[in-house]
Amino acid sequence: EIRAELEQKGHKFSSQTDTEIIVHLFEENLKGADCALSAFKGTIDRLIGSYSLLLITKGESDKIFYAKNGSPLIIGRDDSQGDIYFASSSSPLLGIVDEVCYLEDGAFGFMDRTNFSALPKIQKLVGTKLSAQKEGYRYFMEKEIYEQSKVLKDTLAGRINGDKINLDIDDSFFDGVESITLCACGTSHNAA
Repeated sequence: EIRAELEQKGHKFSSQTDTEIIVHLFEENLKGADCALSAFKGTIDRLIGSYSLLLITKGESDKIFYAKNGSPLIIGRDDSQGDIYFASSSSPLLGIVDEVCYLEDGAFGFMDRTNFSALPKIQKLVGTKLSAQKEGYRYFMEKEIYEQSKVLKDTLAGRINGDKINLDIDDSFFDGVESITLCACGTSHNAA
């Protein structure tokens, strides 16, 4: 819908990605906005589904705009240098940053070198790469068990329409299929 609307306004697309649509929507919103943050807010207000976004614009090149809904996004800071980092998990930030903010769904704003302290729930980042990957669980299998509802939700994101699930599978897809074999290890094997 957004792509068609933007094409009618003269936008030309070079790919089929949602990301390109978001950038064009931001550019369109920027035309009538008083600042980039206002244009960014107007952009994310139109989005449906899961995303973690970072956006840089020439007009305010000292800022990185961010938004999160359904997908992980963490902002970290190295206290000694004041550098700001973005990641989808804490594992790649270990040994690089001292403090992190795990953003909640619906969070949006901009980050520069001066406003990290204004983020909510800043906490020290401690642990090893292995412990970060386990996210506080004792074992990976325990983590996988507790993640099942989130994984299912993420898998179905964008495929639920009212009370129906759309898997984009043609009715003839299973014609001639007599059996399905599931191959897996660990927790996946138990689920299969």
